[in-house]
Amino acid sequence: MITPLCGVWLVAIMCAFSGAQEPGITVQEIFARGVTEFNAGNIDGAIEYFTLVTKVAPEIPQAWTNLGVAYERNKMIEKAKEIYRECVTAINPTDITCHMSLCKLAFSTSMQLEDYRPCVQALQIAPDDPDALGQMGNLHVLLYQYAEAIVFLENSLQKRPNDRGNKFNLCLAYSREGRCEDTLSCSEELVQSFPSSGSYSALGVAASCCARFTKRGVEARTMGCMLKAEEVKTEKCPEGFKLSLDYSGAPHTATTILHGGESYGFDGTPRGLPYLIFSERQISIIQLQNVIMYATGSGLLSHGCTVFSGDHIFDARIVEEFGAGGLNENPEVLRGYGLIASAVQQNTGNYYHSLAETLGRIIILRDHLLLPHYSSVSAMGEVKGKSKQALLILPQGGRRFLQEAIDLIGLPPHTVIRWFPSNDNVPLKIPKLNIVDWRVLDVSSIQDSWLPFFPPRSVLRNTSALIRQAVASKSSTSASSEWRVVYISRGDAGVRTVDSEEDLISSLKQALGDHFIVFTGSGMSLTKQVETFANAVVIVGPHGAGFTNMMWAPPGATVILFPMEPVSDVCFGHMAAALGHDYIEVPQLTSYYYGHYKNVDWAKIQAVLDTVLNALSAKGLTPNPKTEL
Repeated sequence: MITPLCGVWLVAIMCAFSGAQEPGITVQEIFARGVTEFNAGNIDGAIEYFTLVTKVAPEIPQAWTNLGVAYERNKMIEKAKEIYRECVTAINPTDITCHMSLCKLAFSTSMQLEDYRPCVQALQIAPDDPDALGQMGNLHVLLYQYAEAIVFLENSLQKRPNDRGNKFNLCLAYSREGRCEDTLSCSEELVQSFPSSGSYSALGVAASCCARFTKRGVEARTMGCMLKAEEVKTEKCPEGFKLSLDYSGAPHTATTILHGGESYGFDGTPRGLPYLIFSERQISIIQLQNVIMYATGSGLLSHGCTVFSGDHIFDARIVEEFGAGGLNENPEVLRGYGLIASAVQQNTGNYYHSLAETLGRIIILRDHLLLPHYSSVSAMGEVKGKSKQALLILPQGGRRFLQEAIDLIGLPPHTVIRWFPSNDNVPLKIPKLNIVDWRVLDVSSIQDSWLPFFPPRSVLRNTSALIRQAVASKSSTSASSEWRVVYISRGDAGVRTVDSEEDLISSLKQALGDHFIVFTGSGMSLTKQVETFANAVVIVGPHGAGFTNMMWAPPGATVILFPMEPVSDVCFGHMAAALGHDYIEVPQLTSYYYGHYKNVDWAKIQAVLDTVLNALSAKGLTPNPKTEL
């Protein structure tokens, strides 16, 4: 963004632009021409005018900053940095304008801490400047130093209350610090002052992390996604898009393969809270006609100006991705295939979502569409030609584990896999697209905004059985009969790490001996992870995606989780219930969703140890503790 010139510099100069001499023109007039050229899209012309102003009146900071912005617009980032650095030495040393330009540029282009030094220098020069305070707060957010960020952002907003960016980051910092009351009040204020898709989405995420059952969280997240759809304008949809909570906005057919309705779960937990009761979900295969799949990580679909988000209707990534960088309205048209299906969904870079959800969709498509189609075309003779092939579109984000899983379970030989999106980010136009859907049919009835992330019980059980069987049949080594207690560490994660984890692991190792192992999963293949958990009778650790591996443990294993406080995402309680595992929480160790398990002393370590030993005793298993020599 370029800035106007305040004040009049009556510097009469002789200047030449494109060979034309204009005697007596003022600096203000030259500056104004630069602004006009910039706004008209003639960036090179703007650079020429602003450059002249910096030469004849170098003390004017707006000329330097506008020149830098013009170079940024031309994607000449290093040149923009050079201009801002020249500006720092050219203007009044008490003016922080150019320091702030360098500071803001660092946020959009750099991961090097040294490049943020101008942010610190600006605050040293002007310690009460709201912009300098705000950027220092944003820097602390970037460094995950949320307590420090809160101090700077609160001070900045006291001086300039209507700064949307700083307000947003303050709400974020409150959230990451686990200050739920402050987070919710801040987010509500953000929505009232700046009612946009981003603010509603932020409120929804904050509410969801501060309480599992929160109608406000559901409403805000849904509103955020709907507003984002409306905000995206294209030539074909100049009024924006409408987000549909079902598929009624497009021609479609639905085939129900499981009606659901049966309840399952646990009657209570060590906290005495009967909140782990679930209902089996209805599963359908939806065939949509004439839809576009956008090149986002979520595979967002549209028909005309109606958008369909898939099961993860409340996922903030829909807000972040839709319209990012503009929508490509020139899709590749997929024609000629005998069948097209997709298992693309949100969050597939996460191990839980790839293996618990996406793989389950692939198996359903294989069993209910791909195999019957293959049988049909095989009956007609040799399976050759595109018209007899089935195209399966899968999420690029989950490729690492999904490819290995597909190799294990197998697909019909006529199936062609396309990983999406590709590097060119071109969307796809599909005449008939088949997808698996298990969304809650009545969205207005949802109280738990985490519910869309829980796959049906039948899906989890089927995926578990198929992968376990496939790995066992292909293993080159004989299966060990030795039972295991597996501790899942998040020592290399950014959130929900455990204080004094080395002491906790040492105590478990001492008590359990050779039956105990520590698991991180870093760099480990899917097959190796399945083998690691094949004999796990107890799985223990902090909430995290590693608990997805309970899918590979034998039924009846005991899952011991360090829970979150406040109670929010209970996906692993749900998974344990679906798979027939026991589920226990250790209430002495808790963490906020974005926090850490802090102050883990010997009393808390003993609580974990007692819970594990009691679980083994209930199974009639006796550990072989390590003895000191």
